[in-house]
Amino acid sequence: MSDGDLELNPDAARDVEAGTGESDRLAAMRAKFIDIASAQGLFGTAPNGAAAEAALESAASAMLTELERAGISVQDISESAAETARLADETDEAARSTLHGVEDPVTYMNNFLNSTGGGGGSYYEVQ
Repeated sequence: MSDGDLELNPDAARDVEAGTGESDRLAAMRAKFIDIASAQGLFGTAPNGAAAEAALESAASAMLTELERAGISVQDISESAAETARLADETDEAARSTLHGVEDPVTYMNNFLNSTGGGGGSYYEVQ
C-alpha cells in the first residue's frame, strides 16, 4: 500500500458493530437511573430528606442525560462500523471484478512473451 491508502477490514468492523449492538449494560444503567430519578419518599421523615431526595433525583437525571449521550455515541460507532464493513465488501468485490476482467489478457500476454515456440516476442526489422 502506498501513503494515503486505507485498508478496510470488514470482519473487524462487523465485530465492532456486533459488540456495540449487543451491549445491554447501557440499557440496564438507564433503567436504574430512571428508577432513582422517579423514586418518591426515599428518605421518609429523615431531617432534610426532601432536599436529599431532590439532590439524588437531580444527580440521576444528569447521569441519565450523559448516558443517553453515550448511547448515541455507541450507536454512531455501531453504524459507522457497519458502513465500513459494507464499503470494504464493495471495494473487495470491485477489485475482484476488475482483476477477473484482466486475467485472460494478462495470461495471453504472459504466454505470448514467454513462448518457447520461437517467434514469441521476436520482431522483424522493416527496411
